[in-house]
Amino acid sequence: MSDKENYVDNKETEENGNNFDNTDSLRPKDYQLPYIGEEFKERINEIQKQFLSSVQPVIDLRRKLIEPITEMQKQISEALRPFTQITEAINQLTEPLKGIDWDALSKAAAERLKEIDAFLKEQEDNLWCIDVDLLDALENDEVSNYADYIDSKLDEYVLEITSDPIYELHVSLIKETYGAYKAGYYKLCTFPLFSTFEHIVASWYEGNITEEEIAVNLKPKQKRLYYKIQKLTNEENGQEGFIKVFAQSVLRIYQKTFVSIPEQLNKELNRNSITHGFHGYDSITQEDVLKLFQLLKAALILKYVSPKHFIE
Repeated sequence: MSDKENYVDNKETEENGNNFDNTDSLRPKDYQLPYIGEEFKERINEIQKQFLSSVQPVIDLRRKLIEPITEMQKQISEALRPFTQITEAINQLTEPLKGIDWDALSKAAAERLKEIDAFLKEQEDNLWCIDVDLLDALENDEVSNYADYIDSKLDEYVLEITSDPIYELHVSLIKETYGAYKAGYYKLCTFPLFSTFEHIVASWYEGNITEEEIAVNLKPKQKRLYYKIQKLTNEENGQEGFIKVFAQSVLRIYQKTFVSIPEQLNKELNRNSITHGFHGYDSITQEDVLKLFQLLKAALILKYVSPKHFIE
């Protein structure tokens, strides 16, 4: 293309460009917006009102749903706060052999206590909480399998548990749970047994299961417990140290089963995952339920010791 042709072409482009507003290259200078009448504006406003009117129920419903959930979350958080505090405190109470009066023990008794403590911890790895009676049965070669032994004794377990004042609030719950167990509804058993155990530990921590009440109402049973421990230790003194060891085992099981819900679907006994719906429920077995019944029986020892007894 010659210089002349370029000049003509650029001139035409420049002239055509002058017909448009500089602020909008697509709008000619003489362009005018179409007139919108009042009737049309009113119609638009009416459509907007109709739309807002149609979605308002949805907005109201969302508010009605979200606000209670938010409030419920706050209430749950407040309700869980004491148990968070309990867990933190129990972490201190379960320090190895904490609060033991070693001066009250002979050398042989001290070694025996350490031996029992180590054994209890081994069993806790599989969430078995061994109490004095079960340990006595083990040492008398009466137990070859925990689950089979406890199942054969479960009538006695339930009678002992429901006859004890610390489980007074839960008698009917435990009996109905036992009925569910015998019917094979093992999943249903975990909820009430965990709830019962949770209440007992919380009550114990808050001082509602007191030494004074035990001294007045349960002294005969306490004597029997001391006699059982004396059999295990061959010692007439220092039973308090052995009581603390068994009590610590109960508290450590609390630590192991009242933990945060894992990221992956959980298949081990876990109060939080079972209660809050994120658990492999088909993994719950008869043995799991027997572990919880054994735990309730083992927790009876908390009557004989208080949190302050673990403070040196």
